[in-house]
Amino acid sequence: MFDDVYNVESSRGLNYQLSNRGRYDYVDISQTNSRHADEAHWNKVKWIADAARRMNPPYLLHMTKIYGNDIALGGKPWSRFKPGDTDNAIEEWWRNLIAGVAGVRFHRPTSGIGLSAAAKNCISATRKVETRVKFWDVETRLDLLTNRQSDEAYLAADPGKAYILYFTKNGGGSVGLKLDSYPNTTFQLRWINIGTGNWGLATTISGGQHGHY
Repeated sequence: MFDDVYNVESSRGLNYQLSNRGRYDYVDISQTNSRHADEAHWNKVKWIADAARRMNPPYLLHMTKIYGNDIALGGKPWSRFKPGDTDNAIEEWWRNLIAGVAGVRFHRPTSGIGLSAAAKNCISATRKVETRVKFWDVETRLDLLTNRQSDEAYLAADPGKAYILYFTKNGGGSVGLKLDSYPNTTFQLRWINIGTGNWGLATTISGGQHGHY
């Protein structure tokens, strides 16, 4: 793990790894999480994920340190490098997965939320997603979203077959999903509450139109 990976494009450590594929089995990019938040965090992680996919064979990406915690700090966000609360840590977890990071882990307190109740619920929600859609069977497809605001929602999909749609800010968003190319197709829609780790509402939606969620 190189500390300067937060610089991404100009990181000496990351560029060395990308230029020497035979020396490494995987790349740990944890420090991307320590300096960036929200859409800026997504853009940095996505840049690395795209570069990793171009390797032959592609690199696996790991994040053993996801920062952000206010649980162990009496409500005060961890802020060694940037403000980071528990919600920020959970959002980074999901952005990483949607971008294609293979291994994710919350950092230990006080830098991260460790195996707190919030972390366990988030992990439980992740495992429930995997019972329906495997993260390695989908790829990032933000182009299929409409009416999306910055950092509002993120999507990984195998279009016409499976979609993982994640809303930041504790689910307080609304976006459109392009399903125009799949008329006469019915999709199962299952919501998961990341805060509790429990299943939410279940329904069906029809293709051939823009869905709004």
